[in-house]
Amino acid sequence: MHFERVRRLMKLRQITILGLIAVSAFAFSAVPGNPTETIKTLYAQGQFEQAYQLGRAAEFNWEGDPEFDFNYGLAAIESGHYEDAIFALERVVFLRPDILRLRLELARAHFLNENFVAARAEFQRVLDRSPPPNVQENIARFLAQMDAAQLAKRRQISGWGQLRG
Repeated sequence: MHFERVRRLMKLRQITILGLIAVSAFAFSAVPGNPTETIKTLYAQGQFEQAYQLGRAAEFNWEGDPEFDFNYGLAAIESGHYEDAIFALERVVFLRPDILRLRLELARAHFLNENFVAARAEFQRVLDRSPPPNVQENIARFLAQMDAAQLAKRRQISGWGQLRG
């Protein structure tokens, strides 16, 4: 009796594994070739979540390709998936550390993810390269927003401590 039950469970497990393999194969076949152009098109049309989902489905096969990672990172930022954006953009920055636009987008992803220490460091790396005045002004706005958020947080903590004390 017990042997028959074990045999049925093993058969069920085999069917489950085969089903998962089939589903995975279908998912990857849904992203034929290089998906970068489609991600760019969806992004340009404002379809950020669709662009992100396409990139996410293709990431296993395409991560490390700088153009893919950059466009996937942008789509991830605009669709609110900041941690995925950070990972994708960090891969590109690692390969091309001198391209300021990449660092700016990485800094923006850190900012939106409220990792102000990392955002500030990336913004500072850009400022150290003397970017054009309009870029410096944009960075100054981000830095001011971070300073205001940190000040508000300190005030909140201070106020909470005074109420408890």
